[in-house]
Amino acid sequence: MTDAAEPSVCAQLAGEARRLPATAWDKSEPLARWIRPSRPTGRTRSPTEQALAIDAYLRELLTAPSAEHVGVHHLQGTPLYLLDFVTGAAHCQQYALAEVRQGQLPKELASPFQPTAALCMGGWARLARVMNRPALVAGAAPSAGFPEGEYRVAVWTGRGWEPPCGLKLRLRTVLTPVQRFCAPGSAVCGAGQAVALGLATASEAAGAAEAGFAARQPDDEVLAALNPPLQEPGAVGDPNLPLPTFGAKDGRRNGFLMQFSNAAGERLPVFIGGRWWLAVVGRAGIGWRTGAAVNVAFFAPPGRAVDAVASYQFGIEPAGLLDATAVDEPR
Repeated sequence: MTDAAEPSVCAQLAGEARRLPATAWDKSEPLARWIRPSRPTGRTRSPTEQALAIDAYLRELLTAPSAEHVGVHHLQGTPLYLLDFVTGAAHCQQYALAEVRQGQLPKELASPFQPTAALCMGGWARLARVMNRPALVAGAAPSAGFPEGEYRVAVWTGRGWEPPCGLKLRLRTVLTPVQRFCAPGSAVCGAGQAVALGLATASEAAGAAEAGFAARQPDDEVLAALNPPLQEPGAVGDPNLPLPTFGAKDGRRNGFLMQFSNAAGERLPVFIGGRWWLAVVGRAGIGWRTGAAVNVAFFAPPGRAVDAVASYQFGIEPAGLLDATAVDEPR
């Protein structure tokens, strides 16, 4: 009778994740105690690191222009090096691996896996100590703005890579009111708060479309205003709609969150205070970049900028781990 195989590092990480207190998920890297990445070398590089940084073949693998800086990461105590090049507004990382043993020329190492998502906007690949074992890790921790995180991990044996494993993490999040703006004399302002929160919650879950109708049939004026919605600046269909503030001034606001991103958003009718209104609901942000907040705005038909009556912002906050799942690939 043989002993059961030791759980993979991903299964071990999942176990540690489940034991963390809810407050740990407020941090940028909740698993930092068990995933300890190598650090890029500074201006003072060893001869090996200098040679790798200018190696023409490795730079070609990275598609790094000759004038661009290439990062070099060495995992201490191993012959492993990771070279990377970060480019674009989304800070996308490309990487290559090399093995350098004493007295030998550098040897390219094939990556043990392809990351399941682009290494952009916080995603990264690093050599690291994972559960005290040398490994390659790629992915990103979950956050309030992106509550689903994923890692791929392959352990280095000293001779090669073990089969990789995966770790998926999902956070539980809550919405909290951040700010509200109302047109002078708006009849929707107070009554719309609960409706706006319901729309924001539904939007984060699966979509707000059903939340606004209740059991009523929208009137023709509202349906006409949404088919299609006006796309002039500040109108209900503006793809980069600023959050209506009705002239309110506050220098402490986060400007990045004071408009609707165009990555996602819904326009739909809502019934408040005995009549129909037009609603816009979606993630705050600029262009395709989204932030950890949901914006909601209400308009009277036909939905011009001057028809805005109220707007609301709800912050997305982590409330602990929802689940952690390890996926081990067959040996």
